[in-house]
Amino acid sequence: MRLILKKVISNVLPLRNSIVFESIPEFGCNTFPVYEELVKRGIRNRYQIYWLVRDKEIYKGDNSGNRYINYEEKGLAKIKRAYILCTSKALIFSNVFLKKHKKRQLVINLMHGSPLKMPIGYCEGDTCDYVITQAEIFNSKVSEMLDVPESKMVALGHPRTDVLNHEGDTKKKLNISHNEKIIVWMPTFRKNGSSGITYCDVKRMGVPLLESERCFNRINSVLKENGVVLVIKLHPAEDVSQMILKNYSNILFLSDKELKEKNIVLYQMLADSDALITDYSSVYYDYLLVNRPIGLIIDDIEEFEKRSKFAYGRYTDFVKGTYINTLDDFEQFITNLKLGRDPFSDGRREAKKKYCQYEDFKSTQRVCDFIEKKISEN
Repeated sequence: MRLILKKVISNVLPLRNSIVFESIPEFGCNTFPVYEELVKRGIRNRYQIYWLVRDKEIYKGDNSGNRYINYEEKGLAKIKRAYILCTSKALIFSNVFLKKHKKRQLVINLMHGSPLKMPIGYCEGDTCDYVITQAEIFNSKVSEMLDVPESKMVALGHPRTDVLNHEGDTKKKLNISHNEKIIVWMPTFRKNGSSGITYCDVKRMGVPLLESERCFNRINSVLKENGVVLVIKLHPAEDVSQMILKNYSNILFLSDKELKEKNIVLYQMLADSDALITDYSSVYYDYLLVNRPIGLIIDDIEEFEKRSKFAYGRYTDFVKGTYINTLDDFEQFITNLKLGRDPFSDGRREAKKKYCQYEDFKSTQRVCDFIEKKISEN
C-alpha cells in the first residue's frame, strides 16, 4: 500500500516549489552552510523550505518560515511526508539518503565526509543526481563506496570547511582563558548506538588509549601544567550508554546537544583550536586545511581492521600526523604544542596537497552556484 501511494504521488502530482534539507546533526554538517547561503540569496522568496528532523515538536514556535517533517511518521503524517519528499523540486542531504522520485526532481548528496575507511552498510545506490565530493582524488572511491556512477561525482569541496578560515569565540563560550590552547579530540564511533554496527570494543571511559580514571588524571595534570584544554567531542552515533563521561579541570566532554546549547558550531570550534586528535575519521582531511598539529590515536587499529578496510591501503601510508601509541606519546604531543614544536608538519603539507583540492574556503559558494544552476535547468 505504501509503495502504491508513493507511485501515485510521484507519477500524478506535479513538482512544487519546495526544497527539503537534511543533516545529522540537524542544521549541521555540509548541509547547513549551503542552506544559510541559499537563504541569503533569497531562496525563501521562491521556495518553501523543509527540514527533516527527529522531532518536529522541538521546532514549534520557530518563526524562520521553515517547515519540519520527521524522519519517521505515523498515520496521516506519513502520507504528508511522502507527499513532500515526492513533490519537492530538490532534496539536499548529507547523511540519510533521500531517493529521487520524479525525473525533474533534483537530488544532491553533499556527503558526510571523504572516505578514510570503507564504512559498513553505507551504500546509496544509483538514486541521486549528483554527489558533491571534497576533491577529484576521492571520486572513484566515493563511487565505489556508495555504488553511484563516477559520472555523478562533482568535486566542489566541502562547505563545512569554509568556517575553518574564520576566528570565532569558542574559548569565551567554553569559559577557557585566552592564554590557554585547545586540543579537540574527535574519535570516530566504535559502536553505533542506533544501528548496532560495531567496529571494535567500546571503552568505558569513552575514548581509546585512556582506559581508566588514573589515565585521565595523568593527562589532565599534564594539560594543566602546560595551559592546554582537551575538548573531547564524541561521534554523534557512538553508543555512550555504558560510558563514564566525566569532565576534569582541563578535559571537557561535549555532545552535539551541549554544543547546540552553548551555540557552538563544531567546525568553528575546530577553527578556534590549536590541534586535533582523531583516528579513522574524515575530519582528518578537513583539518589538513589549517596546517596545525594532528595527533592520531589508533591503538585499536588491528581490531578495527577486522570489521572494515581503509580506503587507500595501509593507514600509515596515507594518514600523516603524530602517532600517539602510549600515554608518554600523549604527554609529548601536549608539550610540543605548548612549545610550538611541530615535527610532522612536512608530512601533513604533502597530504594537504594531495587531498585538499580547494584551499580558498569558498566551497559553499561553489556548491550553491551549482545547485542554483541545476535547479534552473530542471
